[in-house]
Order: sequence, then C-alpha cells, then structure tokens
Amino acid sequence: SQEETGLKNPGSSFHLLFPYRQQVSQVVLPASKNRRYRLLVVDDEPAIRRFVDILLSKDYDLELAASGAEGLEQARIFNPDLVLLDLFMPKMDGCEVCQKLKEDPQTKNIPVVILTAMSRKYERARGHEVGAVDYITKPFLPRELTQRIEQLLAQHCASKKALLED
Repeated sequence: SQEETGLKNPGSSFHLLFPYRQQVSQVVLPASKNRRYRLLVVDDEPAIRRFVDILLSKDYDLELAASGAEGLEQARIFNPDLVLLDLFMPKMDGCEVCQKLKEDPQTKNIPVVILTAMSRKYERARGHEVGAVDYITKPFLPRELTQRIEQLLAQHCASKKALLED
C-alpha cells in the first residue's frame, strides 16, 4: 500500500512463509564428536543449490557443485558424509556421477541420494543400480529432505561403526 512504501503504485509484493523447525539434536559421528556432518550438493540449477544451502547450512557443513565433473572433484577434496545429486544434468548425468563415485576407492562408501523431478520407475531403478541409497522427488518438502538426511546419516554411521568393530 502507499502508506507502507511511500509509492503511489508500488508494484507486486510477495510474502513467503517458511515452516519453523525447532533445532533437532545434532547426530554426530562417534569417532569425531566435535565435527558436523558434511554434505555435498550437486545440482545444475542455481535455485535448487541456493534453497538446499539455506535449508541445511545451519545444521551441516555444505559444499555446492554446479556440474557432475565439479561434484566428482569436490567429493574427493571435501570428503562428504553424504551426497545429494541431481539426476538430470548436462554433459554428465547423476547416474554417471554416482557410478564414478562408487568406482573410486576414495569415494565408494559415501551414501548418494538422488534428487530429481522425474519419478518414473526406470529412473529409480537406474539410480539404485549405480549405487544410490535413496531417491527424493522434486519438489520436496523441506521437512522430508531433512528427515531423510538425518535417517541416512544415522544408518551410515551405524554401518560404519559396525565395520570398524569387525
């Protein structure tokens, strides 16, 4: 309105309401309690990278990659605890990236979650064939993403601990 902006015709205004989420107790790796989990987000869409960054950066250390090649490089450097990977990207799609991650001894044990707008059985099957542990369809609810990440990290941490005890 004119009273709020001082302008006669202020144009459009948008009001966004993001759900409030109480701080969930941080799940930490048993071997290093003073370190936060690291997540690598690989998506060619800047808006998705930004959204995931805003959603997750307060609870996790994030690294963002805009392409499959950049994601592979960052996975080796950053050594993430989990990778969120877009399925459809130019040059190298998410399945190719996942397959390369699983073939590399340095990155093969990192859980990979595929994020995609496609929810056909073929894409799901292909993602699981190359080693993805989960498949989240865009658009996703923020709470769904955070809960799935927490569950997967807890599972990965438990299996890592079991391997160390053997």
